[in-house]
Amino acid sequence: MKLNDQYRRLFDDAPPKRVERRKKPDKVILAMRIMAISSWAFLLGGLTLVYFAIPKNIKFFESLIATHIEYPWLPQYLYYSLFLVAPSVIMAVVGLHLNRKRLKRKFDRVSVTVVGALAVSIIVLVSIILNIVLRGF
Repeated sequence: MKLNDQYRRLFDDAPPKRVERRKKPDKVILAMRIMAISSWAFLLGGLTLVYFAIPKNIKFFESLIATHIEYPWLPQYLYYSLFLVAPSVIMAVVGLHLNRKRLKRKFDRVSVTVVGALAVSIIVLVSIILNIVLRGF
């Protein structure tokens, strides 16, 4: 009987489950989410302008007549997209800084959306800058 009581105590003394005391997101997490959403919004706007800057494809009749008309990149759209993607990178860096500042508990994690926005924004920004520099606009 005494042995069963000891086993029962072992299982009764199990550590309690984690209780979340944060009722709603605090201001740092809210600011981080706003930075991530606005970073993706600026990035989407920049990618839309890059789409409009891309040269148009050769039309059917041009290929039929065998004429070569070169459609250039539209540099004004590239410049505007540069000014939309650069704030996206800045907002993603600020969001990542706020997220790192918040990593105090063992179950706090780095936000995937902020890291993804930062990675994609840097890739798009570098490609826009290279396109502007190499084409000599």
